[in-house]
Amino acid sequence: MEIIKTFFAENFQNIVWLAVFLIALLPFFEGRVALSFALNNTILNGKTMSPILAILTCFLSGIFLSIFLIFFFNLIVKSLKKYKFFDKIFKVINLKIEEKSKNFKRHKNIYFYLFLFVLIPLPLTGIYTASLVSCFLNLSPKKSLISLSLGNLCCLILVYIFSLFFKDFTIIIFIALIIVFLILLVFKKRKKGYAYITFIND
Repeated sequence: MEIIKTFFAENFQNIVWLAVFLIALLPFFEGRVALSFALNNTILNGKTMSPILAILTCFLSGIFLSIFLIFFFNLIVKSLKKYKFFDKIFKVINLKIEEKSKNFKRHKNIYFYLFLFVLIPLPLTGIYTASLVSCFLNLSPKKSLISLSLGNLCCLILVYIFSLFFKDFTIIIFIALIIVFLILLVFKKRKKGYAYITFIND
C-alpha cells in the first residue's frame, strides 16, 4: 500500500483525477477503492476531489474498463485459439463453465443478476470478474455493458455513503476485506484438496 501511495503522490500530485482514474483500472481496487482514495487525504498529500467529480471519474474509468474487457477479451481468445495448445485449454474451460452455468444462462433476469453482482462492494465482485463471466457465458456485449455500468455506478454511490460514516477507515476496511477473501479462498481450495485426498485413500 505504501508503494502505491508513494508512486501516485510523486507522479500525480497535480492531476488527482488521473491518479483516481488509473487506480480504478487496477484489479481488486477498481472504482470502489479508487473512490475512497479520492475522498480522503491518505494518498496525494492532502489533496482530495469533490464527491461528484470523484464518482464521475471512477464511473468513466469503469466504463472504459468494461468496454475493453467485454469487447476485446473475445478477440484475444479467438486469436489464441488458433494455436492447438490454447485451443485445448479453452475447450476444457468452456466445458466446465457450460456445466456449471446451465441454470444461470436460462434465467430471464441474467443481466439483472450481473448488475447485482457488480453492485456488491466486495473483492472479486467487480468489473473484471463480471466482464469475464459475460464473455465466457457469451452474453450480449451491449446488455452486459449496461448492467456493469449501472452496477458500478450504484456501487460507487454505496461506497460514498459508507465513507460518510467511516471516512478514515474506508480504505483499510476494503483492503481488509480483500485479504480476508483471499485467505478464505486459499483455505477453501486446501479443504477441497484434503477432501479429495481422503476420498481416494478411503
